[in-house]
Parts: sequence; structure tokens; C-alpha cells
Amino acid sequence: MSKHHFETDFRKRYPVCSELLLDLEKYLEGNEALSEFLYRHPEWCHSHPFLLDIARIEEARHLLLTSSSSLPETVTHPVVNPALELLPVTWMHLPEFLSDRSVIPEPGEGYVLVLIRPGKKSIEVRNAEARDLLALKILTDDIEPRKAAAKGGVAVGAIDNVAPLSDCETIFDNLPHRDKLTVRIYENAHHSFDNSTIPAEMQGRFGTMGYNEAAAKSAWKEVTNFLRK
Repeated sequence: MSKHHFETDFRKRYPVCSELLLDLEKYLEGNEALSEFLYRHPEWCHSHPFLLDIARIEEARHLLLTSSSSLPETVTHPVVNPALELLPVTWMHLPEFLSDRSVIPEPGEGYVLVLIRPGKKSIEVRNAEARDLLALKILTDDIEPRKAAAKGGVAVGAIDNVAPLSDCETIFDNLPHRDKLTVRIYENAHHSFDNSTIPAEMQGRFGTMGYNEAAAKSAWKEVTNFLRK
């Protein structure tokens, strides 16, 4: 591989790291991962002490972009997304920093999720919340949801928020007689979205709840029309 080609590939793989430290690729040995280099040479992180975590996130993102991991065409039960990486980090606000350099990372342990949602092509990088970790724990260790929620100190319903729309659509597609059913999707509609006595968004017993006036009006109109048939 030519020097120019290597430098170009390096900057595509580590766009943020390359921006923070110019010509960093010149000091790597062969195909050495940047995270390995920074781990061996912490002095390179003096100006940006969170650089090692950023390098690991960018490596995970590159891995997902270049791998062929995908969910099977038919999913009959909840499984861990194979296009997902859970990374322990020692700095906070890193996903925000990736898209906005004005954000200042702060010391603090946590986890970052790097994933491609089923049916999507773009990479999502975000901070892992307690409900994400609980959902992964349930699936990987086959734990009963109520026990996991009790151990994690959250409501059972909080785990329900983890299921993305694409997973719900997959379950629907595998239902018998689905040709006689219709799915209605209301944007930003949580549990109890038709209940005007609660705030627009709150954490309740059954996960995120909140009144959505537009969704409620649309839903009631459709239900009324259906019952009149």
C-alpha cells in the first residue's frame, strides 16, 4: 500500500482523531490500531486526554461499516443486534463531541453504543443508558425481565423503550393473517399518548409516557371511523 493510500485510509477510519492530531498516522507501526498505539504511548493524549476513547469508538464504527453482520431475515424472538458494539469509556459526552467540537468531554466512566439499526445503513453512536444495559443483560444471560429490572432499579416498562420500531415491524411481519391487519405509526408517540392529563414526556411504570395531541387526535379519528364501518 502506498503512503498516500495509507494516509487516506487512516483519515477515513479516524476522522476525528486525525483532526485533533495531525500526521498521527506517521508514527504507527504497520497495521497497528490507533487505540493500541495510544495505549502504549499515553503522552500523545496529553492535549486531548479522551483521545483513546475516541479512537476506540472510531474503530468500532469502521468495523461495522466494513463488516457483513446483519440480522437474519426472519426473527421470531428478541436477539442482540449483531451490528452493535458496546464500549466502556472513561470520558462522558463523547458522542456529542463527535458531531460538535464545542462540547467539552468530562472525566467519568460509562458506556457508548455503536450500532446500525436493522433496516438502516447509517451508524448510530450514543451513550448507553441503564435500560440499554439491562436489555443486553436480559438477552445475553437469558434473565427474566422483572428480575433484571428489580436488580437495575428501574421499572420493567423502561426496558420496553429499547425495542426500536424496526423490531416491532419485524414481529408484525411474522404474525399469522397479517394481510388482514394494519399498522399505524404515530411520530413521537409514547405510552399513553392519548392521555391529556400527563406531561408530553415522563418516565412512568411502563417506560416513557407522554401526551401527544396530534397523535391522539389522529388515532381517535381512525378508531371512530373503524367502529362506524
